[in-house]
Amino acid sequence: MKNELVLIATVGGTPEPIIKSIEHHKPRYVYFIPSPETEHKVDEVINRLGTAPFKFKHQVKTITNHEDIVKTYRICNQLFNELESEGLKAKQIIIDITGGTKVMSAALVLAAADYGCQISYVGGPSRTKNGVGIVQDGSEKTTRNLHPFELIAKSDKERFCLNFNTYRFEAAIDDANKIKAKGGGRLGALFDYMRKFCVGYRDWDMFRYSSCIQDIESGINGIRKLNENGPFEPRYLERFIASVANNVKHLKSIEKDDFSEGLVKELVANACRRAEEGKYDDAVARLYRACEMLAQVGIMELFGHKTKEFPLNSLLPEIRIELFSRDPEDAKKDLGFKKAFQILARMRHKYGLIYAENEEELRSIINVRNDSILAHGTTPITKEKYERLHKIFREAFGIDGSDIKFAKIHPEELMSIGLEKE
Repeated sequence: MKNELVLIATVGGTPEPIIKSIEHHKPRYVYFIPSPETEHKVDEVINRLGTAPFKFKHQVKTITNHEDIVKTYRICNQLFNELESEGLKAKQIIIDITGGTKVMSAALVLAAADYGCQISYVGGPSRTKNGVGIVQDGSEKTTRNLHPFELIAKSDKERFCLNFNTYRFEAAIDDANKIKAKGGGRLGALFDYMRKFCVGYRDWDMFRYSSCIQDIESGINGIRKLNENGPFEPRYLERFIASVANNVKHLKSIEKDDFSEGLVKELVANACRRAEEGKYDDAVARLYRACEMLAQVGIMELFGHKTKEFPLNSLLPEIRIELFSRDPEDAKKDLGFKKAFQILARMRHKYGLIYAENEEELRSIINVRNDSILAHGTTPITKEKYERLHKIFREAFGIDGSDIKFAKIHPEELMSIGLEKE
């Protein structure tokens, strides 16, 4: 069944519409959903299709309480769960809502909406009762319509926006995959590109600068292509794309050296995002690393060496004797946070001078970080403590991370997508 077409049909008092639907779609499996009063019609359908040039297997799911929409929905939903567990994709399922009671048809549509199935309906130009009764035999016409998921995917889109806007990119990737699988046409294509944004921003948030630009630009180009192939109103995500384009421009401007002030700004912005999530231990760990990197940037600028295995003979003799009197002149030393800033201060480098002027306050960042559960202690960091440390860092170095903002998706930009006129 994994790669076969399945038809699910509610059964009413006449077999002709179901026969017409089966002949039109030629499914390999048919699930009949009758009431106890119409269950016998299934045998009539099977018998009349016995000479058809195609064969199909079938099952019957009788609705005993077909006037109760909740109970009827549960049975229909259970059927979809069974099909999903067998590996069937939503686009392989067609539901026919022609027969049966209105409650049965409504319940089947509601269940199908969660899975993105297409709807089939058998109508016709000739009806009994002066045009308001049932379709007359021989005049049936099968239509296949947009699946209901595209009409009521509001909660799925809102959940996607929430996860993306709060940096839960793995969850947003899952949301995009589900919407793509359920949605057809432009909605499915759109969320294929939205997934690329999720991957790109996830990698940016994890400092993977080499890969994130490619995915983000792929998303931009894809959505711009969708807009060009329209035009449709409203155009897709114009505010979001403008923000993303600015983000890409920023990413391309970041110095890719081992240590740079640009990377320090990225660390501080990352700390701000972790604080938005309430992850204050993570945020302070990044502030600490930002302090440390500023020292590394200064050492690299002055000496062309990293702080790891730093050659002491690169220092002026008076500085080396003052700070490393116990070490041999030709020794190589891993410079710690404090020693690196002390060297910079003696060399009158701006970062060293800032550190010297604010040493007590800046060392509080080290102390709080060391006491946190992510370093050497067991004390969780509070929001108030993080904000105090961020203020110290901002006022000392003039870097607060506010100039690096991830693009955000406005939910209203997504709500109408999938509902455009073809």
